[in-house]
Parts: sequence; structure tokens; C-alpha cells
Amino acid sequence: MEKEFAHYIKTDEITFKHAKGMRDVIGKEFHTFHEIFLFLGGSAQFTSDTLKITLEPGTLVIIPRESFHQFTCSKDTEYHRCVFNFHKVAALDVLITQKLCGVYTVPISSELYTQFTELFDYARNTPDSIESKVLTNSLLARLLCYLKPTPASASIAETLPPLVVGALNYIHENIRNPISVFDIAENLHISPSYLMRIFKADLHISIYRYITEKRLTLAAGEIEKGIPPSKAAALSGFNDYSGFYKRFKKMFGVSPSKYV
Repeated sequence: MEKEFAHYIKTDEITFKHAKGMRDVIGKEFHTFHEIFLFLGGSAQFTSDTLKITLEPGTLVIIPRESFHQFTCSKDTEYHRCVFNFHKVAALDVLITQKLCGVYTVPISSELYTQFTELFDYARNTPDSIESKVLTNSLLARLLCYLKPTPASASIAETLPPLVVGALNYIHENIRNPISVFDIAENLHISPSYLMRIFKADLHISIYRYITEKRLTLAAGEIEKGIPPSKAAALSGFNDYSGFYKRFKKMFGVSPSKYV
């Protein structure tokens, strides 16, 4: 019998997941919710706009909403983790704004690690109990208090190549405006083909897909604020609504008008 892939606890505002394997990770480099991720085991490299790092068990990875990120794992190892996903948590909004100000990693304390394992037991045995939901809220609050936003340690983080950093900076500064690979390459004084090659080599995603999914995620955020889909598309850099509609539905599984 196949082992269960994942166990969940869901409150009104938070989803806690304990999982093994790559089944739900591939192709999800952007999302509209915040994520706090505890790596428990396996062999994995984490890549974001700002760092590359080989993860060690017991590492917390902080990923604010709309942030590019990717986990690359060896096929012959189990990818084992616990994850908090959330949009807003009314009682914790100030802490969320303060502590989820960028992508970074920190080691977890032994006390918090023990609380994660206890919460996993609840997720596996009594996920719908009031105790599970209370502990989920409590552990997220403790995590946010524990976090200290700092860059990843220079001894373990790999610096992205300057040209890739330059491309990312250009994209972020112009993401809501018309932009092309030719514009970015010209700004960096390199050929478009070379730019596409080095971008894909370092971030494991094509530059076209990066720009498109970044814009789609921004548009989803605008729609969540109550902005009409057509205006959200325009504000996020799309000048063709029909193309936006098709891409949005493919990425999020629903049409823009039904997203919220």
C-alpha cells in the first residue's frame, strides 16, 4: 500500500502541511500566499532571486508571497518538510509584515523543532480537532517571534552571477511596463541568446516564464484587493487580455473573475 503523501491541518487562515516527495512542488515557483518552510530531510537546493543554498535538515526557509523560489532535489532521496501557508492572519499582521520582508533562511531552535514534530503528530492523527487548530495558530505565532530577517550565511550561500542579478533587477523595476528579453539584453550589453542561456542555467526557469508568472502572481494579488481582472491585467504588464486570461486560468486553475 502506498504511504500517504501528506498530512494537513487547516484553520480559517492557516494551512499546515507535513509531506514527503516532490509531488506538489514541481512547477510552482510563484504563489500568492506566504510560506514558512522547515526542511526535515533529503537532499535539496533552494534557489530564489537572491540566493542559492544547499539545505541542511533543521533549516527554516522564509518565502514571502509573490517571491520566486525553487527547490531542486535528488531523485533518489526523500524530500521531507513541514510547511505553513497563509495569506493574512489578523492577529499577526504586524509581525508578518516585519518578519516576511524578503527570502532568507535561519536554523531552527531545538524547542521549535520539537513543537513541529508534535504538530505533525496531530496532523497525522487528529487534524480536525480543536487542539490541532489551536496549536497551529500558536506555533506560527512563535515562529514569527523567533525569526530575525538576515541574509543567508555567506559561507553557505552562493552569489548569483552579476548578469543574472542585473537581469532580475531590470525585470523587477519594469515588471508592470512593456518589457522584452531584447530590452533586458540591451541594458546589460549582451546578446539575447546568451541572456536566456545564463538565466535558465542559474534559476532553472526560462526568462519568458519567469516574467509571465511574476506578472500573473502580481495580477492575482490585485484581484484579491478587489481590482477588476481587466484592470489587474493591465496594472501587471499585460496588454492582451485574452492571452492573460488563458495564462491565468492555466496557472491558477480558475478564470480571473472566479479567482477570489
